[in-house]
Amino acid sequence: MTAADIEFTHALLSHPEVLYKRPGGVEVTVLDDSTLTIVYNDATRHALDDYAVFYPKHLLADLDPAHIGEWEFWEQPVGNGPYRLVRHVPGVAVELEANPDFYAGRPRIDRVVLKFGSESDVAELLAGNADIRSWPASPAAIQALSGDERFRVYPLVHEGKKALWWNNRSPFFSDVRVRRALSMAIDRTQLVAVNALPAEPMIAWDVPATARQVKRGDVLPPLPYDPAHARALLDTAGWRDDNGDGIRERRERDFQFAALMEAGDRSAVVVKEQLRRVGVEMELAVMDFSVVRDRMQAGIFAAVFHRFPGNFYADWFKASSVIGYHNPHFAKLWTEALETWDPEEQDRMYRRAMPVFQADMPVTILFYDAKSVIAHRRVRGLGLNRALPMMYMDELWIEEDVR
Repeated sequence: MTAADIEFTHALLSHPEVLYKRPGGVEVTVLDDSTLTIVYNDATRHALDDYAVFYPKHLLADLDPAHIGEWEFWEQPVGNGPYRLVRHVPGVAVELEANPDFYAGRPRIDRVVLKFGSESDVAELLAGNADIRSWPASPAAIQALSGDERFRVYPLVHEGKKALWWNNRSPFFSDVRVRRALSMAIDRTQLVAVNALPAEPMIAWDVPATARQVKRGDVLPPLPYDPAHARALLDTAGWRDDNGDGIRERRERDFQFAALMEAGDRSAVVVKEQLRRVGVEMELAVMDFSVVRDRMQAGIFAAVFHRFPGNFYADWFKASSVIGYHNPHFAKLWTEALETWDPEEQDRMYRRAMPVFQADMPVTILFYDAKSVIAHRRVRGLGLNRALPMMYMDELWIEEDVR
């Protein structure tokens, strides 16, 4: 691989006929085979490290990007990674073999078979026909195998988070006291347990923070689970249960609203019960993912269970406009943080923005989005945040004596 391959990959993926990457903002210039420069036109652009692979220019440069999906290269790929293609049965399996020329040394697992389309993942594992159920393993599979000593469950934590978005324009959620109250009425530790996730690393921060701050723990802790304080805040905001029916009301209007959700979202059912305990009735409207997404983007919702963007920093302005949140002080701090190139100064801006955002709670972040991998104990080398087998296959090994 050369610097020219990196330049070619960037140009290909931002080509008008491909548009896998947004064009503009980044300029890549090759100086020689092993050296290049990257110039960023603004501070919000990502580095090239989010590219999964770099493609060989000498094989692909003469092909038409308009027909990228039809290139024969995808059926007969070459590369310098730890494994090489042996055979591919479309829709069924891909067989790989260890690359003896891999720069870090030949992988310890000689042969890997990737199976596709199996709905009977538990049966395949139990029968010994598979060693790993790659993510996302279903909650049912996790529950079925978590008690079997032959298998282990490995969670993979993502930057993305599961969140409950409040429409700040709604008469229910326009008052910051209400948003804080509902956030404190939600027991996020219980949500983590319901989703079969490990407790400690899964409770997400309420506030924006840089990767450096998260690593150092230099982040405001999440609001606590405190139903008593939640009830007091709702009382102060004028939502009281004066008629004793268990549902709060204000100006003869019950605190009753609908939240959009996707089918199978266990978190939504638990949150519904938790809010009911503080006198708030949340109905659940189950919809397809595409409908939830479209309704959210159009602002047609009171509340919605939806993924919080992993790139909180660059995507927040778009998200804030969708939910109708605008705090001029926070917007000023946020803009300054995005525009600075100095990491220490960016940390300072985020530190100033944290309490402002947490005071407003325009959205309640529930927990880190995590997918789980189930693996036989004989597969060694996996672990928390190293649970995506294909990303670390060259570092894994097999211990045959493990039962």
